[in-house]
Amino acid sequence: MSPAPPRSTAIRRLAPALLIAAMVSAMVSAAAPVRAQTGQDNGLLAESLFREGRRLMQAQNYAEGCPKLEESNKLDPAPGTLLALATCYEAQGRVASAWGEFTQSLATARRDGRADREAFAREHIAKLEPLIPKITIDVPPASRVAGLEVTRNGAPITEPSWGVALPSDPGSLVVTASAPGHKPWTFKTQVQTSQVLHVAVPVLDDAPAPLPAPLPATASPAAATGSLDGSVHILEPTRPAPARHDYRVAAYIAGGLGIASLAVGTYFGVSALSKQRESDSGCPVVNGARACTQAGVDASSAALTSAHIADVTIGAGLAAVAVGVVLFALSTPHAEGAGADTPAATPPTAALRLRLSPSVDPRGAGAVLLGTF
Repeated sequence: MSPAPPRSTAIRRLAPALLIAAMVSAMVSAAAPVRAQTGQDNGLLAESLFREGRRLMQAQNYAEGCPKLEESNKLDPAPGTLLALATCYEAQGRVASAWGEFTQSLATARRDGRADREAFAREHIAKLEPLIPKITIDVPPASRVAGLEVTRNGAPITEPSWGVALPSDPGSLVVTASAPGHKPWTFKTQVQTSQVLHVAVPVLDDAPAPLPAPLPATASPAAATGSLDGSVHILEPTRPAPARHDYRVAAYIAGGLGIASLAVGTYFGVSALSKQRESDSGCPVVNGARACTQAGVDASSAALTSAHIADVTIGAGLAAVAVGVVLFALSTPHAEGAGADTPAATPPTAALRLRLSPSVDPRGAGAVLLGTF
């Protein structure tokens, strides 16, 4: 048997447990007043609601008095509040609701040994029972499709309640039935005092099949495709034919780009000639052979570069101008006959196919434009 540890060690081991116990005790002690305070606040509010509800009942303002008694009974249930609420329902004409509250009050009075309240509840129960409407919702087997949901005034009526006479307050009655894949069914009526009503849910009709979604309109925009030889094919849609206005706008754009490209090509062409003259002056012929200075070599290289740029841009500019001319021709109306009032012919519906191919040879670069209608 091991010897007992020294007292100081045992106390040190016990200290954490004592600290935890003290913290738990402090938390419980702090929470208890909060719960007590909350319960006290509910009791005070319930008492205020009860008194206001009784005052409104005495003024025969049942529409406002009954909800206050309901809330008071929720916050702090009390036999006296329950009895007052039952009386309010009865005065309001809600005979089924009043019967239910009087029945509960009867059980509470028996438990508490309050003969006066028991007698009062019995008397009103006996008076209300003949006045209560009975609503039976029947769902025949043929109507019990998968997923069937039945409601009465918005409240669900589950299968165990089908075919059972349920007490109901007089007034509006709305019975609905719905199921996936079927059309919903609704029954509406006004329920009278003492009425016995049977509502049979019919076989629900099948819901119509949903219409297929419309296919999106397919567009046929112009497309450009390339080929292995580097050519570019510009394809225009065949339908609908573009309006003449669209052709003319495209013609102006193509022509403007062509003119700009020609201007750039002209600039570089002039620059190439100028650089070539500098190269010639920097490469004099000495003893039958041309000897170039470094400035002459640089000028020759610059002239060659400018010449290539000029060839490409001038070729592209000419092609763009040609496209602009063709498009402008298509935008011009062709009238049959000479009369001023003769309607213009419809723009051609045939596709315009343009083929733009680069052209490179030892003398320079350019582009070739081929078109078919």
